[in-house]
Amino acid sequence: MALIRFCCCCFSLRSGMLLLGWSQALLSLLSLSGVIIADSSESTSSINQLLGKSLRTLYVLLGGSVIQTIAAVFLLYGVYMRKSYYILEYVKLETLLHIASLIEFFLYLVLEHSTFSSQDIYIFLGFLALNYGLAVYYLLAAYSYYRIITEDIYAPLIQT
Repeated sequence: MALIRFCCCCFSLRSGMLLLGWSQALLSLLSLSGVIIADSSESTSSINQLLGKSLRTLYVLLGGSVIQTIAAVFLLYGVYMRKSYYILEYVKLETLLHIASLIEFFLYLVLEHSTFSSQDIYIFLGFLALNYGLAVYYLLAAYSYYRIITEDIYAPLIQT
């Protein structure tokens, strides 16, 4: 049994997963190209000023963009070919990525707390709640679509 039947209250789960997959692929490729352009630019001092004291942040963004692109390909392939394995791998990969980024955000918040005002912390926590609330909803939608595909594949075997 699927956990939810519609994505965003008006799309079927398949349409919602296609929309999510294509938008995630587009945004991750744009992010990937932005990171590559920033890495190959000659003025590293402006990048260091923008991203922090080292280029480590840039390479974390690069790794995240690559993982997001791979996850989007898994989702799109799984939806188009009705392969439940790839959709489940998408859910696993996205869950791990969100947990890792949540740990990274909280470490950054703890390590850099002296530079934040209390208003900045509330804005930061509001952003985290909104971001991860949407992430949980879309992961739940993807898992529901996985369950629907799995039930459709194994339903004839159960009825006999």
